[in-house]
Amino acid sequence: MDKPILKDHKALTDNTIGRTTKASYKVDGESVMFEGWVKEDGSGIIDRIGDGRIKEVSIGAAVEQLLQENAEDN
Repeated sequence: MDKPILKDHKALTDNTIGRTTKASYKVDGESVMFEGWVKEDGSGIIDRIGDGRIKEVSIGAAVEQLLQENAEDN
Protein backbone atom coordinates (compact mmCIF):
# COMPACT_ATOMS: atom_id res chain seq x y z
CA MET A 1 0.00 0.00 0.00
CA ASP A 2 1.10 3.58 -0.71
CA LYS A 3 3.69 2.55 -3.32
CA PRO A 4 4.36 4.54 -6.49
CA ILE A 5 2.62 3.49 -9.71
CA LEU A 6 5.26 3.70 -12.44
CA LYS A 7 4.95 3.76 -16.25
CA ASP A 8 7.56 1.00 -16.40
CA HIS A 9 10.10 -0.67 -14.11
CA LYS A 10 12.43 2.33 -14.05
CA ALA A 11 11.98 4.06 -10.69
CA LEU A 12 12.57 7.55 -12.02
CA THR A 13 10.69 10.61 -10.78
CA ASP A 14 9.25 11.28 -14.26
CA ASN A 15 7.89 7.71 -14.48
CA THR A 16 5.75 8.06 -11.33
CA ILE A 17 2.13 8.56 -12.43
CA GLY A 18 0.19 7.67 -9.26
CA ARG A 19 0.09 5.81 -5.93
CA THR A 20 -1.45 2.57 -4.72
CA THR A 21 -4.21 2.82 -2.10
CA LYS A 22 -4.78 -0.92 -1.50
CA ALA A 23 -2.73 -4.00 -2.29
CA SER A 24 -2.92 -7.75 -1.72
CA TYR A 25 -0.87 -10.75 -2.76
CA LYS A 26 -2.80 -13.26 -4.86
CA VAL A 27 -2.76 -16.82 -3.50
CA ASP A 28 -1.40 -18.27 -6.76
CA GLY A 29 1.89 -16.58 -5.94
CA GLU A 30 2.04 -14.83 -9.29
CA SER A 31 0.21 -11.55 -8.79
CA VAL A 32 -0.13 -8.48 -6.63
CA MET A 33 -3.62 -7.03 -6.91
CA PHE A 34 -3.88 -3.30 -6.20
CA GLU A 35 -6.08 -0.24 -6.36
CA GLY A 36 -4.77 3.26 -6.71
CA TRP A 37 -4.98 6.54 -8.53
CA VAL A 38 -3.24 7.85 -11.64
CA LYS A 39 -2.80 11.51 -12.58
CA GLU A 40 -2.48 12.65 -16.17
CA ASP A 41 1.13 13.62 -16.91
CA GLY A 42 0.64 15.20 -20.34
CA SER A 43 1.39 11.97 -22.23
CA GLY A 44 -2.21 10.77 -22.61
CA ILE A 45 -1.61 8.11 -19.96
CA ILE A 46 -5.22 8.14 -18.69
CA ASP A 47 -6.63 7.61 -22.20
CA ARG A 48 -4.10 4.85 -22.95
CA ILE A 49 -4.98 3.00 -19.74
CA GLY A 50 -8.70 3.54 -20.34
CA ASP A 51 -8.74 2.22 -23.90
CA GLY A 52 -6.52 -0.77 -23.13
CA ARG A 53 -3.30 0.26 -24.86
CA ILE A 54 -1.62 0.08 -21.47
CA LYS A 55 -2.58 -3.01 -19.49
CA GLU A 56 0.31 -3.24 -17.04
CA VAL A 57 2.25 -0.86 -14.82
CA SER A 58 4.89 -1.33 -12.14
CA ILE A 59 3.98 -0.58 -8.52
CA GLY A 60 7.52 0.00 -7.30
CA ALA A 61 7.40 -2.85 -4.80
CA ALA A 62 10.56 -4.40 -3.40
CA VAL A 63 11.29 -7.81 -1.92
CA GLU A 64 12.84 -7.82 1.55
CA GLN A 65 13.26 -11.58 1.87
CA LEU A 66 12.87 -14.42 -0.62
CA LEU A 67 12.31 -17.96 0.64
CA GLN A 68 12.61 -21.21 -1.30
CA GLU A 69 9.74 -23.37 0.01
CA ASN A 70 10.54 -26.49 -1.99
CA ALA A 71 13.81 -27.82 -3.41
CA GLU A 72 12.34 -27.76 -6.94
CA ASP A 73 11.16 -24.14 -6.69
CA ASN A 74 13.17 -21.44 -8.43
